[in-house]
Order: sequence, then C-alpha cells, then structure tokens
Amino acid sequence: MSAPTHTPRTVGVPGIGTLTIHDTVLPHGRVQFKVTGPHIKGTFIVAPEAKRGGTVLPTTVQVQYGDGLEPQTYYTPRPDEPVVYRVGVHGHTAGLDPDNIPTRYFLGPYAVASGRTFLTERLPDGTRRRTEAVVRCLLELWRDRDDVAELKLAAAVARADEHARYEEQQADQLEAEIQKVTAQRASARRTVNQLTGILRRRAGVVLPSDPTPVKVPFFDRHGHQMGILTVRENPAPAGARPGSVVYTVQGARVAGSFTVERYRYNNTPWPEGINITYGIPTSRYGHEARDEPTINTIRLSGGWSSSGDTGRITLTTPERLPARIRLSPTTGCSAPVATERRASGVLRALALRYLARPDAEALHLAAAKDRAPALLTATRQQLKELREQQQKLTRKAAEHRKRAAQYRELLAPLRTLPDIQSDPSVTIAEQEARGGPGRADVGRRRRRSPRMLNARGRDSIGPRAALGDQRRSTPAVRPG
Repeated sequence: MSAPTHTPRTVGVPGIGTLTIHDTVLPHGRVQFKVTGPHIKGTFIVAPEAKRGGTVLPTTVQVQYGDGLEPQTYYTPRPDEPVVYRVGVHGHTAGLDPDNIPTRYFLGPYAVASGRTFLTERLPDGTRRRTEAVVRCLLELWRDRDDVAELKLAAAVARADEHARYEEQQADQLEAEIQKVTAQRASARRTVNQLTGILRRRAGVVLPSDPTPVKVPFFDRHGHQMGILTVRENPAPAGARPGSVVYTVQGARVAGSFTVERYRYNNTPWPEGINITYGIPTSRYGHEARDEPTINTIRLSGGWSSSGDTGRITLTTPERLPARIRLSPTTGCSAPVATERRASGVLRALALRYLARPDAEALHLAAAKDRAPALLTATRQQLKELREQQQKLTRKAAEHRKRAAQYRELLAPLRTLPDIQSDPSVTIAEQEARGGPGRADVGRRRRRSPRMLNARGRDSIGPRAALGDQRRSTPAVRPG
C-alpha cells in the first residue's frame, strides 16, 4: 500500500480553482484527505463500504465529512468538518461507485449543514455544488491509487468476522425452514398416496332408502326426553352429493326434511365430522334448500357443521347447536332459545342415526371418492410448490455458507510455501486442499483462486486473488 503523502499535492478543479490535498492512509482501508482551497477547508475520509449482504470485497465507498471514526452521533459535529462558504458540512454520503461517479445531486439526505446549536438543516445550493465537485475530485484520486485493492481487502477483513457470523446465522435460519418444508413435503406425499388409494378402492354397497317410518326419541342437554320423532328415509334428489341421506321428520312440534352427510370442507383424505342441513339443498354448492323444517312453528335455515370427532356426539352433547331464521337469501337471525334447544335435540338424534347405519363405511367411502380428485389435484400442486420452495431455500443456504467460508478465509493468516513445508502437521493432501503446492504441483503453474459469489449470487474471483500482482510488490494491510 502506498505510504502517507507527506508532501501535499495540488489539483485543479474546474469551476473551483486549485485544491491543496494531503492524503493519509488510516486503518481498515480508510484514506484521509485534508483539503484546502478557495472557500473550502476541512477533512474528508473515503472508506470502502464492507456492507452486510454485499460483495465480499467492497465495490462502493462512503465519504465521511470530518475526522474520527465512523460511528458518530447525528447532531454532534466531527473534528475538522469541511467548511464550504462558511457552512459546516456534517454527516456522510454512502453508496458511491468510484468507477461510475455521479455528476450532481448525489450527496444524499445524510449530508447536512451543522450550526452552532447542533441542529442540522439542508445544505445551501452553492455549498452543495462546491462540495459535490470536491467529492468527485477525491473519488477520482482514490480510484487512481495503486493500493485500491489493498484498501478494499483491509476494509473487508475489518468486518469479516461480523459478516461471517451474519451469513452463518442466515444459513441456520434457512436450514431450519428447509426442515419444515421437508416435513410438509412428506405430509403432502402421504396425502397423495392416501387419495390415490381411495380412488382405487372398490366402492361399497350403499343401501337404498327405506321409507318405513321409525320412532326415534330425542333429549335435551340434561338427558330429559323431549318427545319421539317419526323418521323416514327419502331417496336422494338428482345432483345430491354422494354419501348423503335425506330424512323426513314428523312429530313433537317438528316437521320437515334434514340432509345428513359427512363434513367435506377439510383437507384430510377422509372427510371427518358431520354436516346436517335444514331442508334438501337445491344445488351442490349453493345455500338454498327446499322443504326446510319448522320447529315450534318457526321455519329454520342453514344447518350444523362439525369437523371434529364424531365419537363425541351423544344424545346430550354438544349442548347447543345452531338454529337460525332466514330473513333473506343471505341474512338471518338466531331462533328463540326454546326452538334452539329442541332443534339441538333433533340434530343430535339424526346424526347418531346416520352414523349407526349398517352402510356407514360405504357412505364414508362414497363421500371420500367424491372429493378425492379435486383434493388430489390441489395436493399435487402444493407438493410442486413445496419442492420449488425447498430448492430455492437450499440454494440460498448454500450461498450463505459459501459466503461465510469466504469471510472466514479473509481472517485466516497468510501462509507462504516455506511456512507450510516447515509445519510437520500439514500433509500433502492438506497442502493441496488449501491451495498450496503438493508433490504433484512441483514445476506446475499456480492454481486458479477459488471463485466467490457477489451480491447477486454470481461468481467473482476470490478476495485474495483480486489483489493480482499487487501483493507481490506491496505489503498487506493489517486492520487497525
């Protein structure tokens, strides 16, 4: 790296005049420029930006206004801040590309004017234009230095440990997500296998409807009998969902039809739970029904859906079940408490009668076969999306692991060939793995440096190989 310039240099800047610049190399790849010129005097520090998640070797720089270390209170002035047209310039400008220096309006929101009260305000236009011209000049001087590669490496090494831990943390989080996605994929594959097995099973024998009236008692939640119902089975209408049974009920202030079937609105291969509709649905997916029952002379609509375990249904539980009065095709209100209590007893009795049918397994299989094709298509699509998500997470985790290894490589001490050969603990295989010469490499050209990922995930040359031939002619920078 170039030594500090003890003899100031003079640089002519169009529109400003001649600037006297004294530059000094600071630790961590930072370069201090003390600038004196017409209507301007102060210190600028140009530092490579070793940003978290950016490229391993910095590609942009930050210009700091004033001397001192990088962290600083926003309203506290730095030592020797530049004074331009008697206005103190405070803050910094980040994200500057020395190979593509902007022309104007690039100082950013953190370059402000500082006053005696330590309050900040917008830079005047004249101060801003002159400061921009000086910053452009300093970026050109920094870009043309012979030790730019060494400065970038020193900045990267200064924060390599912090960035390595960050990359490892990101990789750990992604790998935890990969485990979750892997479990979800396994569950989805089991669902696909179960649905395929349901479709391949031979359909069971469903008994025809029996119109013979049957006396069925029903009870309230305390176990007191509320009456006896006369229940008849009716043939399912055209277009009814497979596995459903229509019951016509008379007696004990109850009259009308009820449609009983399995609950179909979950994602399990086998439809669980129970669904009872007041009346006979007029379509597969609509909310309209005909022959809706009346209980206590009140016509009810809607129904009861339960996705839980049907084994918990008894003559007394669940205690309260829905009973609503239709006000319009889309609105309704709750029925009186007495009507709700009687409706609950009827719903529990019909649910138990449906579950106790001798062809209950055949009805269950018919309901499962009816919705299996659509559920199978949705599960296969989900499985495809999970596979793509897992591949994406795996690639990201590998990139973070690779970047962490590259940062760790920056922290490793440089070892020359005599050091490696004098260490008896280093075998030939380890020398070859570290990139050093083994027996097979004697007389051969030096191997190419490992490739690295930049911020976009593309390959770039390794951090130490980026120095080229400068390492052979200049000493390495040690972080301060």
